[in-house]
Amino acid sequence: MASPDDKGRLTVKFMHRGSYSADRDSAWIRQFPKQEPVWSSCRFTFDPDAREYDWLVVYHDLPPTRGEAGEPAIEDLACSRDNTMHVTYEPSSITTYGHAYLQQYKHLLTSQEPNCVRHPGMIHSQPGFPWFYGRSTGGGQHAGFDELAAMPVPRKEKLFSTVCSTKKQKHTAHRLRHAFTERLKKEFSELETFGLGVRPIEDKEEALTDYKYHFAMENHFAPASLDGKVG
Repeated sequence: MASPDDKGRLTVKFMHRGSYSADRDSAWIRQFPKQEPVWSSCRFTFDPDAREYDWLVVYHDLPPTRGEAGEPAIEDLACSRDNTMHVTYEPSSITTYGHAYLQQYKHLLTSQEPNCVRHPGMIHSQPGFPWFYGRSTGGGQHAGFDELAAMPVPRKEKLFSTVCSTKKQKHTAHRLRHAFTERLKKEFSELETFGLGVRPIEDKEEALTDYKYHFAMENHFAPASLDGKVG
């Protein structure tokens, strides 16, 4: 258990599948003002080896054990179990979480339907996504909170865009989304489509900034389930 800092903040250890070292989480750090991992009364640490913390939050899954591909890590709690939370990422049509696994946590923040996941400490709400706008997947620099906040309003000289890959799985709404997008392309010649297998992009900014309108359609439909295609 950590002691509150000189401003009374609690320390929250945040872990996810990509947690390998404290200095490799720029995708999350960039979402904080001044890239300082502080929000309200909480200070966050993304160091997978941190042992001084008041809360543990796991996003989607624990990282693999070092050197053991596919083997999830085991976190020996340094805080009370009452101060643990799991946050789901994917909808129920994509990922299912084992009941025994989720019961390890006191709290569960999820958008998955109550008939798909059961937990006494469930908070049914949209859990949030890492930002994809301003985040380069090609090794470039990520735009941070302050850069995005200071960005002037774009001119929006193009009309209409969407992001839709060539995925057509039937067990999700991927097939419906693809078919609907193809129909849109026939109805609106101005529509520009981005996505894997169509027009790959390194940064979601390429599909959003210059366009007056952006169409986003999720591959899952349920209350509290929002689309990551716009962010």
